[in-house]
Amino acid sequence: MLISSPAFIIQSYRDWYADLVQKNLHNIVSAPQDISVMGMVRKIAFPGLSNLLVLIPAILLFALSYTRVKYYSNLNYQLLILASTLIFPVIFSTGSESSTYIIAFVGVAIWYVNIERPATGFELFLLFFALIITSLSPSDLFPRYIKQTYIVPYGLKALPCLVIWMKIIYETLFRQFNKRDMSMFPKNLSTIAA
Repeated sequence: MLISSPAFIIQSYRDWYADLVQKNLHNIVSAPQDISVMGMVRKIAFPGLSNLLVLIPAILLFALSYTRVKYYSNLNYQLLILASTLIFPVIFSTGSESSTYIIAFVGVAIWYVNIERPATGFELFLLFFALIITSLSPSDLFPRYIKQTYIVPYGLKALPCLVIWMKIIYETLFRQFNKRDMSMFPKNLSTIAA
């Protein structure tokens, strides 16, 4: 506003909002494009679903994971928040494309290296589920029939990341973090050598 006028900035935001609404509508009706959680739900069960019915609970869950203030300095907690933050905008955006899921997959990787060891069978299943459905389904390594009959028509690419994101939210809310992981940086450099 310092180099232009308040009216110009306000009008720019109005135009931007109108473009976003139009782009969202285009993404919703474009069958292969809407590979978000909302698109998956629309394709499986509720064709007229409003994005807000999914986004509002998702935002509340996302915000709820920030309530454990005493763990803000805990590295494992921070990594879970980072993983959640990487996955969230990809799976809850109607503008996400297949290639955008590389961002979510970095979140999946951060989650997996951060889980308590030994990994449970469910956690290993989630990792392989994500590898197969989210990562390999768009490739030629994946059976074409399954991809064209189930993955694309139902937007299932978002499903593994959604389940992992919900597991991350659960962990940020209920996991008991170790005291030894309370700080991202050691108090002195001698602890690095030890």
